Amino acid sequence: MWQVGEGGDWRVGGLAVVDYGDQWRNRERINRSATSPDVDFDVTERTIRQTTLTGSVAVGLDWAEEHQLQASWLYLRNTEDEASLTVGNNFNFQANTGSQLRNYRIRFEERELDVLQLSGRHKLGGATLDVLDFVPGVRNLEDLVFDWYYTDASADTDIPNEVQFSAVDRLDPDTGEFLSTSIRSSATAADYRFTELQDDVTSYGMKFEMPFETGDFLIVPSGGYDYYEKGRGYLQTQLGLGTTASAALPNLVGTPGQVFTDENITNASNGYVLSLGGIGTESYLAGETIDAAFGNVDVTWKETWRLSAGARWEDFARVSVPIDQYEYDTGVGIIRVPLEDIQNQAFAEDDFYPAAALTWMPGQLWADQFQLRFGWSETTARADLREISDATFIDPLTEARVRGNPNLVSSDLTNLDLRGEWFFGSGDNLTVSLFYKDITNPIETVEAPGSDDNIGLTFINAASADVYGLEVEWLKGLDFMSLGKWSDAFFVSGNVTISDSNLTIGSNALNLTNNERRLTQHAPWVINLQLGFDAPNERHSASLAYNAFDERVFFAGSNGAPDAYEQPFHSLDVVYSYYPIEQMALKLRAQNLLDEQIEIEQGGVTVLEQSVGIVFKFDVSYKF
Repeated sequence: MWQVGEGGDWRVGGLAVVDYGDQWRNRERINRSATSPDVDFDVTERTIRQTTLTGSVAVGLDWAEEHQLQASWLYLRNTEDEASLTVGNNFNFQANTGSQLRNYRIRFEERELDVLQLSGRHKLGGATLDVLDFVPGVRNLEDLVFDWYYTDASADTDIPNEVQFSAVDRLDPDTGEFLSTSIRSSATAADYRFTELQDDVTSYGMKFEMPFETGDFLIVPSGGYDYYEKGRGYLQTQLGLGTTASAALPNLVGTPGQVFTDENITNASNGYVLSLGGIGTESYLAGETIDAAFGNVDVTWKETWRLSAGARWEDFARVSVPIDQYEYDTGVGIIRVPLEDIQNQAFAEDDFYPAAALTWMPGQLWADQFQLRFGWSETTARADLREISDATFIDPLTEARVRGNPNLVSSDLTNLDLRGEWFFGSGDNLTVSLFYKDITNPIETVEAPGSDDNIGLTFINAASADVYGLEVEWLKGLDFMSLGKWSDAFFVSGNVTISDSNLTIGSNALNLTNNERRLTQHAPWVINLQLGFDAPNERHSASLAYNAFDERVFFAGSNGAPDAYEQPFHSLDVVYSYYPIEQMALKLRAQNLLDEQIEIEQGGVTVLEQSVGIVFKFDVSYKF
C-alpha cells in the first residue's frame, strides 16, 4: 500500500498470487444392480493425476476514503489425466459360465477459468463536497453512496482424448482363475469421445444509497439495477471402432495395445469399421439473461428497532437447443438450427420478489449485544442450463446417464426465519435460527430408464414441498480455562442443523414409486465442528474439523423401485499453517482421516461404493 499526495489523500495497493498444485489419487468404485447385486455388478480402479495453476492480480485506488476503484483478474487452469480399469458381470456375462466384462478407459481433461472484475464505490463525503462546492445544491446530497461493478468471465472445458475399450475375460468356471482376455466382437468395441464446452458470462450492476436522519429515525432508501447473461456451447463427438467379422476373431485376443494396431485395423479381411456413436442428443447451445431492478427502505428507530423492506423485479429469458454437429453447413460455416426448434425451447418469465425483515436490538440481554430478527421473503430457484437442455451427459460420480428436461419450470419459494444473535465483548457469539420454506414446483433428481449396466437419471418438477428446522451457530474462545496465553489461542466453532422436509410429487409421467418423501439431497441433520488455534505471535495456526450429515435421498426410484439414499458421511480433517514471513505461508492438510467412503443404497443394496481415501496436501504460497 502506497500513499501519495498532500496529506496522503491518495492510496494505491496491489496484490499478486500464484499457486501451483500437483497431486495423484487412487480411487475404487463398486456399482451394483439394486435387483440382482450378486449377478450384475462391477468394480472400477482409477488413477488420476490432477495439476492446477492459479494466478490472480488485484489493484486498488482510494481517494480520501470516499472513492475506491478496484480491478482484479483471476486465471485458473486445471488438468486431469485419468486411467481406469473396470471388471464385472451381468446377466449375459456371468462368472459361473467362465466370463466377465473388462473395460479399459483413459481420459484427459483441461479446464480454464478467466475472470475480470471491475468495481467502484463513491461517496459524497466532506472531501468530495469541498471539491464540488461550486455545484448548486450538491450539499443536499451529502452521504449519497454509489456502488457499481462489471464482471466478464469465460470457462472452457476441453476433453481431447477420452477412449474406452470393451473386452471379455475368459475364466475357469470352477476356480475363477483368469485365463485370457479378448476385445469384444463389436463395431463399437473402442469408443472415442471428443468434448468441448465454453461458457461466457457477463454481469454488471449499480446501486444508490442515501441515508438521512429525521428525529429519532435513521432512514436509508436504496435502489439499483443488475444485469446477467450467460452463453454456453457444448459439443461432443463420439466415434466407434471395431469389427464383427468372424475372420478377425483370432486377432481380438489380447489387450487394446495388442489388438488395435495399424496392421490389424488396415487389414481389410478383419472388417474394421468406423462409425458415429452416441444417441444424437449430446450437443447443445444454450443461453440465459436476467434483467433486474430493486428498491429497499431501511428504517432504524432509536437504535432499538429496525425495519427493512423492499422488492426485486426480474425479467428472465432462456433458450436451450440440441444440435447435431454432423449438420454443419460448409457453405455458411455454421450448424443450422431450425427456427421452430429455437421457438419451442425458448422460455421467458418476469415477476416481483418482495422481502421484509424486522429486528429488535435491546442492547444487553445475556450478552454485550443482542438482536432478534424476523425475516420474510419471496425468492425463486431456477434449473441449471445442463438440467433443462434436451441433452445427455455422464454423471462423474456414478457414471449414470443423465438427461436434461426442457419442460422444467422455476421453483417459487416463500422463506420465513426467526434469528436470535448474541455478541460478546471477547468476540464470542451465538446464533439460534428457526426457519421455514414453502416451495412450489421443486426440482428433483429421479430415476429414468437406463441400459442394463447404467443408471439413468433425469429431472422433474414436483408439485410442492416444505422445509423447516433449527440451526445453531457459535464461536467460543477457550480463554475461560485460565491456562495463560495458550488457552487464549484456542477456540471452538461450528453449526448444527436439525430439519425435516415434506415433498409431494403429484402427477408425473415417470411413475415414481413414492409420491411423498423428503426432498432430494436433504439430510435431517448436518454437523460442522472445529477446534482452532491461532498462535499469539501470529506465526502458526491449526484446526481440527469434523463434518457429518445424515442419510439423504440421492435420486427417486420409479416403477416400484425404492428411492436411492446417500449414506451418512463423517469427515475428520486437520490443517496446519506456518507463516515464516508476512508474505509466505506453508500449509499442511490431512483430509478424511476416518477413511470414509461414499455409499448409495437402494432397497437395502449398496448400489455404489466410491472410495475417497485419506488425502495429504502440502501448499506453499507467496504473496507479491
